[in-house]
Amino acid sequence: MDHRVNACCGVHVAAPSPSLSSSFYLLALGDSRGRITLLLADARAETVKVLEEVEGMGGRPILCLDVVRLGAWRFVLAAGSTAGELGIFEITVPEGGTGEGLEVCLRHKFKPHSMGCNAVSLHTTLGDGGDLTVSTGGDDQALHVSVFKLHALNMALGTVTIPNAMSSAIKALAINRGGKKIYLTGYDQRVVVFTIQRAASAGFANVSNNAESIKLEKVGSTFVSVTDVSDAAVIGLRGGEDVIVVVGDGLEVLTVGGREDNESGEMEMERARTAIRESTHLLVVAGAGMGKDSGLPTFEELGVDGKYKDMCDPLSLVLEERREVFYEFWEKMGADYRDAKPHGGYDALERMAGAFESTYVYTSNVDGHFLRAGGFGGNVCEIHGNAGSWRCASKLGIDEAGGERHGPAWRAWHERARAARASGGPLPVGTRTCPSSGFLTRPNVLMFNDSDPSVLKDIFSAREKYQAWEAAMEDAVCADPSKALVVVEIGCGLAVPSCRHESYEVVRDVAERGGKVSLIRVNFSGKDAGHVDGVDLEVKAAEDCLISLEGGAESLLLSLAGGGGGG
Repeated sequence: MDHRVNACCGVHVAAPSPSLSSSFYLLALGDSRGRITLLLADARAETVKVLEEVEGMGGRPILCLDVVRLGAWRFVLAAGSTAGELGIFEITVPEGGTGEGLEVCLRHKFKPHSMGCNAVSLHTTLGDGGDLTVSTGGDDQALHVSVFKLHALNMALGTVTIPNAMSSAIKALAINRGGKKIYLTGYDQRVVVFTIQRAASAGFANVSNNAESIKLEKVGSTFVSVTDVSDAAVIGLRGGEDVIVVVGDGLEVLTVGGREDNESGEMEMERARTAIRESTHLLVVAGAGMGKDSGLPTFEELGVDGKYKDMCDPLSLVLEERREVFYEFWEKMGADYRDAKPHGGYDALERMAGAFESTYVYTSNVDGHFLRAGGFGGNVCEIHGNAGSWRCASKLGIDEAGGERHGPAWRAWHERARAARASGGPLPVGTRTCPSSGFLTRPNVLMFNDSDPSVLKDIFSAREKYQAWEAAMEDAVCADPSKALVVVEIGCGLAVPSCRHESYEVVRDVAERGGKVSLIRVNFSGKDAGHVDGVDLEVKAAEDCLISLEGGAESLLLSLAGGGGGG
C-alpha cells in the first residue's frame, strides 16, 4: 500500500457446509487516508485478492478495526478513527471468493469518544434475535459499550460510557469469548477488567435506548511490564480461563481464571507470582494472621484491648493479686504454641526462599514457628521475642541506663529484685522460680512498656543482624537494575501495626532510591488490605508496588510457591 497501515484484522470464512472445509480469510486494512482495504486470502492457493477500498470515515485516519462473521460469507466490520468516530459496516462476500457482487454497506456511524477511537472489539450472539456488542476505548480514557440487534445495526438498543476507565489513553481492548468481560490496557501499563451485565431479556426485547440495559463493573486490574502498549487479545481456554496477550515494546501473557466472582483475586495472584519470579531478594514480614491456619489466634481474636493487653502489661506480674492469672495465661500460650504444628505455608516459603539470592524473616509472632521450620537458617528476626522460653524477671522494670520504674508497686518489686538480679539464661516454659537467683520468672516476650534487659538483649541483637542484611540488600537492589526485592507480608493487621510499618518503610526506601520492589500483602479477611497507613508513597508507586491477596495464609502461600520461585 502507498499509505501507512494503522490497523488490521481478519476472520476465517466458514464453509457453507460442515462437511466442507474453507481456506478463505477476509482481511481488512485501515490506513492514514481513512480508507479500509478489503482483501480475500486463500491459504490453500496462497493468493491474496483485493476486493475493494471502502470509504465512509470522512477521510480521517483509521486507528482500529475488528470484524466478526455472521454467516458463511456475511460479516460485520467496525472501524474507529482519529475523530473519535466509529463506523459499523455490513459486508457480504460472494461465495467462492470471486469478489464479484461484493456488498459493503455503512449501517451506523456515531462518536463514542471526544478524541481518537484507538481500540474496538466486537462480540456476537447469533441465531434468532441475535445481537452485536461493540466495545471501544479512546484517547479520552473512556470505555464505551453499545449493543445492537443484528437485523437493525442502524440503532443501538443500549449504550453506556465509563469516563476515566483508565488513568491513561486506552490503546487496546478485547471482549472475551463469553462476551461477559472486557480487558483494556494502555500507556499506564495496567490491564483493567470490566464485567458486562445486560438486560434480563435475552434478545433485548422492549428495552429502551439507555444505559440501564447495560451495566459495566470494574472487577480487577494488574500491572504489566510491557511498555508502549499497542494491542491486546483474549484467547478462550477450557474451564473458562482467559489468556490475555498484551503486546507493545515486548509481549506479556496473563492467565485469568473463569469464575466471575474471583476475577480480581486471580489477576492479583498472577501478578504476585510474576513479582516472585522476577525478584532476587525476599523479605517475609509476618504478623499474627500467619499462625491462624495453624490453629493459633490473631491479636483481634485474643482481644488486644482486653485480657491480652492486661497479660502483656508487666504490672500483671508485679502485682501479686494478678500474678496467678498472668502465669496461667502465659503457660497456656507457651503450650499452645508448642503443640501447634506449623502449617504448609511455612514449607511453601522455605521452598520459595531457596530460589532467591537472600531471604530474611521479620515477624512480630512469639510462637517460634519460623525457627521450628528451620529453612531460614539464622535469618529470623523475632521483634517481640519468643514465648517458647522464659527468663529471670529480676530485671523487669529496669531501663537500659539502670534506672528503675517508679510507683508503690514497683518500689516493693525492686526491693525484692535487687538482691536477686543476675544474668540468667533461657528457662523452660512454666518455670516460675529462677534456679540461679531464686526470684520470679517471666516469658521471653516483649510486653507493652517493657524495658527488661534480659529480654531486650536478644531482641536488639536480632534486630541489628536484620538491619545489616536490610542495608546490604537495599544497596544491592538499588545498584543493579537486574535485581529486585519482593516483600511478602502475611497476616499483618492494624491492631499491632509494627510489621506493616516495616514493610512500607522497606518498600519506600527501595523505591525512593530507584530500586525494583513489590509488596505482596496476604490478608485473611481483606480488611485494610490496600490501606497505605499514611506512608509517603506516590499514588502510582503505591498502586504498582502493592499486590493484595485475600484468604488464608496456608492456601495462598502454597499457591504462590506453586507458581514458581524467585530469581
